[in-house]
Amino acid sequence: RVPVPIPPLSFSPAAYPRPASMGLPGVGFIGLGNMGLPMARNLLKAGRRLVVHDLNPAVAAPLTAAGATFASSPAEVASA
Repeated sequence: RVPVPIPPLSFSPAAYPRPASMGLPGVGFIGLGNMGLPMARNLLKAGRRLVVHDLNPAVAAPLTAAGATFASSPAEVASA
């Protein structure tokens, strides 16, 4: 048997271009604790539209100042 080379699959974003009008998809983030806040901040830096929720709204203040939207409940995050 002669092995047949299999071309690699491409899962890069460039392989599936999105129309410019669509932009990057938005992300909902619930919980802005020790892990959540830095992760949410990185999503904003990457240009994602971000909707956040935390039990303590003051924790979300730096994110909302940077462009995130604060949701008053997890359900509101899910529907955004």
